[in-house]
Amino acid sequence: MPTFQTNEPYCCPCSRTIPRDRLRWLWTVLLFIAPGLVHSAELSPEADKVLHQVRGALVQVQVNDTSTGAKACTGTGFRVLPAGSVVTNYHVVSPFVEFPKLHRICCIAPDKTEIPATLIDIDVVHDLALLKVANPPPDTISLLDRPAEKGARIFALGFPFELGLTVVEGLYNDVVKESLHGRIHFAGSLNSGMSGGPAVNVSGQVMGVNVWSRGNQASLLVPVDFVKTLIDRKQRPSVGEPADFQKKACQQLLEHQGRYIGEILSRPLPTVELGGYRVPGKLAPYLKCWGSSSHERGNLFQTSHYSCHMENEEFLFLSNDQITGFLKFSHFLITSRQLDRIRLYKRCQAAFKSGYPSIQAGRDDVTSFDCQTRFVTSKGLTFKVVLCLRAYKQHLGLYDAVFRAASLNENDTALVTTLVMAGVSYSNAVDLAQRYLESIQWKK
Repeated sequence: MPTFQTNEPYCCPCSRTIPRDRLRWLWTVLLFIAPGLVHSAELSPEADKVLHQVRGALVQVQVNDTSTGAKACTGTGFRVLPAGSVVTNYHVVSPFVEFPKLHRICCIAPDKTEIPATLIDIDVVHDLALLKVANPPPDTISLLDRPAEKGARIFALGFPFELGLTVVEGLYNDVVKESLHGRIHFAGSLNSGMSGGPAVNVSGQVMGVNVWSRGNQASLLVPVDFVKTLIDRKQRPSVGEPADFQKKACQQLLEHQGRYIGEILSRPLPTVELGGYRVPGKLAPYLKCWGSSSHERGNLFQTSHYSCHMENEEFLFLSNDQITGFLKFSHFLITSRQLDRIRLYKRCQAAFKSGYPSIQAGRDDVTSFDCQTRFVTSKGLTFKVVLCLRAYKQHLGLYDAVFRAASLNENDTALVTTLVMAGVSYSNAVDLAQRYLESIQWKK
């Protein structure tokens, strides 16, 4: 039975804007808030203008543990129309979604007033949530109604590390090309606690929502169009829309995987040459592909490695324990003119039984993997294959899947390939694994 690692770190409970190391912020000014007073230093005229325009509409979003009253998670939010609506990230309120009876949500205004908040809608795919507060203050932030220009100055706001309101000035660098979720590249540093805060232009209009930091002044924002869609959808609720937010998240994840896996399955899989084989190549534009080889002198065999994967920011956050919504695969080629067939077979077997890529999830989130191993013949090649599936306990109909196949062709070449799918339907897992295997060929 294969062993699956599940302890890969991904992000903290409350924010996907954690820097990978301690970075110097680009034109960052920390503003410590006391009632009626903002301490500031050397604000640029534009930053000072933006601050005064939007400060009253910003809130710190806090998820509290009901048994202790202590904070379980904090982030940032901002008030928009219709009155009482507050936008934040889904991952900020995810503890409440996961365990609603154990948590409550509140918004803390700039004057330190604590306002109870109700979760009214989510968009787990784009990491957004919509809250509602009673008797809201009048201040709101408007949403940008036209495309922004690349290179425009942009100001991200939030409450990082419990330090107070922070303004980070940077540049708008358009939507990331070949991105599955259409994130905006923001040239500036975001930090934990700024998640869910607005990124605004010089006129104080929201261009995006803070969501992720890649470090080195490269951060990502959720485009404002997805905020508009979430607000409009709540004003026109769908018939049969689930009231349970875990069920709603499950429905959204199923629809999402149906779209992007369905698109891959809708056309022949692209292939690349690897030794004497043709193997699956870049299956979608948002996958990043890499290759390496080892040809050290004195070795009895040589290896080549080709892999494609989504970047971490494309993964979908369900909870601190579980991430989902991603696809990756790798090919491992072994060639040798010095090893006999039996020793090459043993080397292939060792690679086949080696550790599987981790898929982060807790025991309460998923079942154990159930694996089936068999020999399969496809296009004249005989493979040893294993397909392992585990079901989501709280999101019925979703599975994590790992598919591995090994082929020993000729006397001097062996191939081991691995496909990993997180958060897919059973049918899509089986269909993609089958198409993946069928696309492997021995070059004639």
